[in-house]
Amino acid sequence: MKRLQDLLCGLLQVQLVKIGERVDVTVGNNIIQLIIGIFRQANCVTENGLIAFQGFCVGVQGLGTEIDIKEIARFIKFALQSEE
Repeated sequence: MKRLQDLLCGLLQVQLVKIGERVDVTVGNNIIQLIIGIFRQANCVTENGLIAFQGFCVGVQGLGTEIDIKEIARFIKFALQSEE
């Protein structure tokens, strides 16, 4: 089940790139929390989660200053520092 959730998280990228401009702050924050939840469940930063976050960054233009990404930034920092 966890693997399926991770795969579905990766599919968010395509959707967010296409409809991201319609995402409001509340939905944007919920998407970030969803991705963080996948990372926590997997006990690691997953490739599909990063792909979803990339789609979020590309698609949700203009919300950058309104979306709180501090928590996900910690996960990305951890991933960049890991040796895997």
